[in-house]
Amino acid sequence: MLIRPDDTHRLRLMIPVFYVIIDGHIELSAHSAGTGVNATIAVRGTGDTVGDSSVFDQSASSLTAQIILSEATLLILDGKDIHRLCSLYPNIAMGFIKAISGRNRKLEKMLITMA
Repeated sequence: MLIRPDDTHRLRLMIPVFYVIIDGHIELSAHSAGTGVNATIAVRGTGDTVGDSSVFDQSASSLTAQIILSEATLLILDGKDIHRLCSLYPNIAMGFIKAISGRNRKLEKMLITMA
């Protein structure tokens, strides 16, 4: 899928879809009900993935993803295919675990810094 930033297209991080960013950048943001602020959580670029947590825990993300800076090319995989790959190739599952754990550690550091 090729998406341009001027499109009014926002990716909803719903289950069970997994995105691989082939080229371009995606901004992940969240709306705070308490402050009314829409905050950028992360910017992901070429080679990064989006949606893996939702694929594995089978729940929709509270984040919104939007293409920024230039057009983006995304590979979109169904969650069932990801589950099948992880069953057949445990090294792929370990890669997901490492990636998700790494992002969790980054978020922990951010929270500690903000406290």
